[in-house]
Amino acid sequence: MESVLFFGVLLLGSWGMAAISRKTNSILAVSAFHAAYDIYAAVEKPSVYFMVLLAVIFLTWLLAVIFYDQLNKKLAGD
Repeated sequence: MESVLFFGVLLLGSWGMAAISRKTNSILAVSAFHAAYDIYAAVEKPSVYFMVLLAVIFLTWLLAVIFYDQLNKKLAGD
């Protein structure tokens, strides 16, 4: 069962990184999301503080990608 779960995480992660890459045309944005996952995976027993901090960082990156995409669409329409 763990293998199926791991496969699902890999599949969703690959899809998410491809979506970020298409929206931003930036390898730095993709590497930021990948780094967040690597940091999470490296910690054996994450504390609540660590999880909240990681969630805030992830949300900030996600909002930056959404803002960047909307800005590009607005500039393309002008």
